[in-house]
Amino acid sequence: MKNLNNVRKTTRAALVLVSVGLTGACAQSVVTWVPLVGAAGLVLKTTQTRKAAAAKPAAAVETTAERTPLADFEALQARGTVLVVDVRNEDSFRAGHIPGAINVPIDEVERRTTEIISRAGALAIVTYCSCVNEHTSAIAAEMFNKAGACRATALAGGYPAWVAGGRKVEHGD
Repeated sequence: MKNLNNVRKTTRAALVLVSVGLTGACAQSVVTWVPLVGAAGLVLKTTQTRKAAAAKPAAAVETTAERTPLADFEALQARGTVLVVDVRNEDSFRAGHIPGAINVPIDEVERRTTEIISRAGALAIVTYCSCVNEHTSAIAAEMFNKAGACRATALAGGYPAWVAGGRKVEHGD
């Protein structure tokens, strides 16, 4: 019984942590989080509702952008060799963002690619959002790569993974 109570507490805490910012600029913003407990411990499974799934045909949401694991991203940050681009809306950015990130909402990315690539120079560009599968940030990374960026990738797990790991968050502009 004690273990079950610990699982319930962990489940509630994990649900709060991973759901932070999920309604940002995400193309898959309508999600149900289902806690599953098994041999591997607590796992959170996501399921799209029909409304979110119907928003775009499956073929339209496929992306080929690479993902950068959190550990690799933190190494890039520590070396100062990355330009971090938050593609969520301005309100989500002000509410909390990865330190040093600049805000370029997804609907502005295409118009601002030249500016961002110029600003990055030889730095890697890592985009992030609050999407379940980094969908919006992967689209942004693809746009930067197609426009000539040296290397643009999406942050694996995005902002929810950053927050869930207890990492520092900045607020405001």
